[in-house]
Amino acid sequence: MTTTAHQPLFDLTGRLAVVTGARRGIGLAITEALAAAGADIVAVAVATAPAPPRPAPPTRKSSTA
Repeated sequence: MTTTAHQPLFDLTGRLAVVTGARRGIGLAITEALAAAGADIVAVAVATAPAPPRPAPPTRKSSTA
């Protein structure tokens, strides 16, 4: 089966694709290919900076009855 710019190999219009590692390399190439086939994309990549520290959870005071 041959394809042209007018006839994609497959159509993903209306489909949702979730791609991890979409920042570079194979993940980026897959993201671009899925988007070219018409998919809506959710692209996920690792942040380049560390997340800020989380606040300590609140402490519960024990009550004596």
